[in-house]
Amino acid sequence: MELEKEGEPFGSENESTPLLPENRDETATEVPSNVECMKDDIIAMLGTAIGIASYVVEGFAHGSIIWLVPVLSAPTGLPIPMIRSLMSALTPADKQGALFASIGAVETLCALIGSVSNNAIYSATLTIMNGFVFEIMAAFTLIGVIFLVAYIFVARLMKDTDSRDDITITVTADQ
Repeated sequence: MELEKEGEPFGSENESTPLLPENRDETATEVPSNVECMKDDIIAMLGTAIGIASYVVEGFAHGSIIWLVPVLSAPTGLPIPMIRSLMSALTPADKQGALFASIGAVETLCALIGSVSNNAIYSATLTIMNGFVFEIMAAFTLIGVIFLVAYIFVARLMKDTDSRDDITITVTADQ
């Protein structure tokens, strides 16, 4: 017994027909092409800003307010993939492997140095304030925000400059 699809057996040439306008099912829904998405740099900025807020809340949290920190810090994982995608877009295809290997090495080194230094800072500032280390972590994250703002500003400036380069001005001199 051979299975049929709309009167034709499976495996026929109509099975792989592309969805051209004349071949589309009328019940299929289409995604509009004019949908705007957030840019990677803005998502990275928002995630980093939320990270700063979660560090500040964690540093000052007492009692049950500490349970707010995991909810608040949920989007803080977004900046790393967004920054990776921004760097990937700036790198030629033949250098992608070296880029991601370098990013991985830097991330590992920063995690190692960060855990050792944060433990030392926590021990040194325990008598001053219990959560002072989180305020320092927020300050370091603020440095990341400054770099992101600089990147966004320069990228927008370069985009405007590139669009101006397309304009050709012809000057003729009368003799």
